[in-house]
Amino acid sequence: APCATILDEAKARLGADLARQLAAQQHVPPRPLVLPRLGPGEACPVSPHIDTPDYELLADGPVRLTTIGGWIDIALSPRDARGYFAAKAAWGIAQSDRGPIVISGRRLDRPGPVLFWNNFGDHTRAARWADDDRPANPGQGFYWLPAAVYVKHVGCYGFQIDGTTFSAHVVVRVVRH
Repeated sequence: APCATILDEAKARLGADLARQLAAQQHVPPRPLVLPRLGPGEACPVSPHIDTPDYELLADGPVRLTTIGGWIDIALSPRDARGYFAAKAAWGIAQSDRGPIVISGRRLDRPGPVLFWNNFGDHTRAARWADDDRPANPGQGFYWLPAAVYVKHVGCYGFQIDGTTFSAHVVVRVVRH
Protein backbone atom coordinates (compact mmCIF):
# COMPACT_ATOMS: atom_id res chain seq x y z
CA ALA A 1 0.00 0.00 0.00
CA PRO A 2 2.79 2.55 0.74
CA CYS A 3 4.20 2.09 -2.79
CA ALA A 4 0.78 2.67 -4.31
CA THR A 5 0.40 5.87 -2.28
CA ILE A 6 3.81 7.14 -3.40
CA LEU A 7 2.96 6.30 -7.02
CA ASP A 8 -0.42 8.07 -6.75
CA GLU A 9 1.29 11.14 -5.25
CA ALA A 10 3.88 11.14 -8.04
CA LYS A 11 1.15 10.90 -10.70
CA ALA A 12 -0.77 13.74 -9.04
CA ARG A 13 2.40 15.88 -8.88
CA LEU A 14 3.28 15.16 -12.51
CA GLY A 15 -0.28 15.97 -13.55
CA ALA A 16 -0.19 19.27 -11.64
CA ASP A 17 3.13 20.24 -13.24
CA LEU A 18 1.85 19.43 -16.73
CA ALA A 19 -1.35 21.36 -16.05
CA ARG A 20 0.71 24.41 -15.00
CA GLN A 21 2.85 24.17 -18.13
CA LEU A 22 -0.25 23.93 -20.32
CA ALA A 23 -1.76 26.92 -18.51
CA ALA A 24 1.45 28.88 -19.15
CA GLN A 25 1.36 27.97 -22.82
CA GLN A 26 -2.28 28.91 -23.22
CA HIS A 27 -2.02 32.36 -21.63
CA VAL A 28 1.13 33.72 -23.29
CA PRO A 29 0.22 35.18 -26.68
CA PRO A 30 2.03 33.26 -29.43
CA ARG A 31 4.88 35.36 -30.77
CA PRO A 32 7.36 34.57 -33.53
CA LEU A 33 10.99 34.12 -32.51
CA VAL A 34 12.56 37.50 -33.34
CA LEU A 35 16.33 37.17 -33.01
CA PRO A 36 19.13 38.47 -35.26
CA ARG A 37 21.14 36.25 -37.58
CA LEU A 38 24.87 36.93 -37.60
CA GLY A 39 27.03 36.86 -40.69
CA PRO A 40 30.43 35.12 -40.89
CA GLY A 41 32.92 36.78 -38.54
CA GLU A 42 30.29 39.07 -37.01
CA ALA A 43 30.73 39.67 -33.27
CA CYS A 44 28.23 38.19 -30.84
CA PRO A 45 26.10 41.10 -29.52
CA VAL A 46 26.15 39.88 -25.90
CA SER A 47 23.50 41.50 -23.73
CA PRO A 48 24.61 44.16 -21.25
CA HIS A 49 25.41 42.82 -17.81
CA ILE A 50 25.24 43.88 -14.19
CA ASP A 51 27.87 42.55 -11.77
CA THR A 52 26.86 41.30 -8.34
CA PRO A 53 29.19 39.77 -5.73
CA ASP A 54 28.21 36.21 -6.78
CA TYR A 55 27.40 36.30 -10.51
CA GLU A 56 26.54 38.49 -13.46
CA LEU A 57 23.06 39.27 -14.69
CA LEU A 58 22.78 39.52 -18.47
CA ALA A 59 20.28 41.89 -20.10
CA ASP A 60 18.37 44.88 -18.90
CA GLY A 61 14.65 45.08 -18.46
CA PRO A 62 12.23 42.62 -16.88
CA VAL A 63 14.28 39.45 -17.56
CA ARG A 64 17.86 38.52 -16.64
CA LEU A 65 20.00 35.43 -17.14
CA THR A 66 22.51 34.60 -14.42
CA THR A 67 26.02 33.80 -15.59
CA ILE A 68 29.49 33.52 -14.13
CA GLY A 69 31.95 35.45 -16.26
CA GLY A 70 29.26 36.73 -18.62
CA TRP A 71 28.94 33.49 -20.59
CA ILE A 72 27.55 29.97 -20.33
CA ASP A 73 30.37 27.44 -19.93
CA ILE A 74 29.74 23.85 -21.05
CA ALA A 75 33.28 22.58 -20.29
CA LEU A 76 32.12 20.33 -17.44
CA SER A 77 29.01 19.09 -19.22
CA PRO A 78 29.21 15.67 -20.90
CA ARG A 79 27.48 15.25 -24.24
CA ASP A 80 24.18 13.37 -23.76
CA ALA A 81 22.79 10.56 -25.93
CA ARG A 82 21.15 13.12 -28.26
CA GLY A 83 24.40 15.06 -28.75
CA TYR A 84 23.58 18.00 -26.48
CA PHE A 85 25.56 19.65 -23.71
CA ALA A 86 23.49 20.87 -20.76
CA ALA A 87 24.15 24.04 -18.76
CA LYS A 88 22.24 25.34 -15.77
CA ALA A 89 20.36 28.54 -16.44
CA ALA A 90 18.62 30.59 -13.77
CA TRP A 91 16.28 33.20 -15.20
CA GLY A 92 15.37 36.25 -13.16
CA ILE A 93 11.95 37.75 -13.87
CA ALA A 94 11.14 41.13 -12.31
CA GLN A 95 8.71 40.92 -9.38
CA SER A 96 6.45 43.43 -11.09
CA ASP A 97 5.90 41.11 -14.08
CA ARG A 98 3.25 38.56 -13.20
CA GLY A 99 1.79 35.81 -15.32
CA PRO A 100 3.19 32.88 -17.27
CA ILE A 101 6.62 32.94 -18.95
CA VAL A 102 7.80 31.14 -22.11
CA ILE A 103 11.51 31.09 -23.07
CA SER A 104 12.74 29.90 -26.47
CA GLY A 105 15.91 30.46 -28.45
CA ARG A 106 18.36 29.51 -31.17
CA ARG A 107 21.97 29.84 -32.20
CA LEU A 108 22.66 33.19 -33.90
CA ASP A 109 26.04 32.70 -35.61
CA ARG A 110 25.13 29.43 -37.39
CA PRO A 111 22.08 27.22 -37.65
CA GLY A 112 21.53 25.41 -34.40
CA PRO A 113 18.75 24.62 -31.96
CA VAL A 114 18.45 25.41 -28.29
CA LEU A 115 16.45 23.06 -26.13
CA PHE A 116 15.39 23.40 -22.49
CA TRP A 117 14.61 21.50 -19.34
CA ASN A 118 12.31 22.80 -16.64
CA ASN A 119 9.98 21.03 -14.25
CA PHE A 120 9.44 17.54 -15.67
CA GLY A 121 9.97 18.46 -19.33
CA ASP A 122 13.20 17.28 -20.95
CA HIS A 123 14.69 18.46 -24.25
CA THR A 124 11.77 20.78 -24.98
CA ARG A 125 11.75 23.61 -27.53
CA ALA A 126 10.69 26.11 -24.86
CA ALA A 127 10.84 26.47 -21.10
CA ARG A 128 7.45 27.32 -19.62
CA TRP A 129 6.37 28.49 -16.19
CA ALA A 130 2.90 29.26 -14.94
CA ASP A 131 2.47 32.17 -12.54
CA ASP A 132 2.20 29.84 -9.54
CA ASP A 133 5.58 28.23 -10.35
CA ARG A 134 7.35 31.30 -8.99
CA PRO A 135 8.84 31.14 -5.49
CA ALA A 136 7.04 32.91 -2.67
CA ASN A 137 10.09 34.95 -1.63
CA PRO A 138 11.80 36.64 -4.58
CA GLY A 139 15.39 37.80 -4.14
CA GLN A 140 17.01 41.03 -5.34
CA GLY A 141 13.75 42.17 -6.97
CA PHE A 142 13.47 39.05 -9.14
CA TYR A 143 11.75 35.69 -9.13
CA TRP A 144 14.37 33.06 -9.97
CA LEU A 145 13.22 30.35 -12.36
CA PRO A 146 15.60 27.38 -12.67
CA ALA A 147 16.12 25.58 -15.97
CA ALA A 148 18.80 23.99 -18.08
CA VAL A 149 19.77 24.99 -21.60
CA TYR A 150 20.80 22.28 -24.09
CA VAL A 151 23.16 23.21 -26.96
CA LYS A 152 25.24 21.15 -29.38
CA HIS A 153 28.13 23.57 -29.96
CA VAL A 154 29.86 26.65 -28.58
CA GLY A 155 28.79 29.89 -30.21
CA CYS A 156 26.47 32.86 -29.94
CA TYR A 157 22.94 32.14 -28.72
CA GLY A 158 19.83 34.26 -28.37
CA PHE A 159 16.85 33.74 -26.11
CA GLN A 160 13.40 35.26 -26.33
CA ILE A 161 11.41 35.54 -23.14
CA ASP A 162 7.69 36.10 -23.62
CA GLY A 163 5.24 37.08 -20.90
CA THR A 164 1.66 38.20 -21.15
CA THR A 165 2.68 41.87 -21.37
CA PHE A 166 6.25 41.82 -22.69
CA SER A 167 8.79 40.17 -24.95
CA ALA A 168 12.48 40.47 -24.04
CA HIS A 169 15.76 39.15 -25.47
CA VAL A 170 19.03 37.89 -24.00
CA VAL A 171 22.15 37.16 -26.09
CA VAL A 172 25.02 35.15 -24.60
CA ARG A 173 28.14 33.30 -25.72
CA VAL A 174 28.39 29.59 -24.96
CA VAL A 175 32.01 28.57 -24.38
CA ARG A 176 34.17 25.60 -23.27
CA HIS A 177 36.78 26.97 -20.83
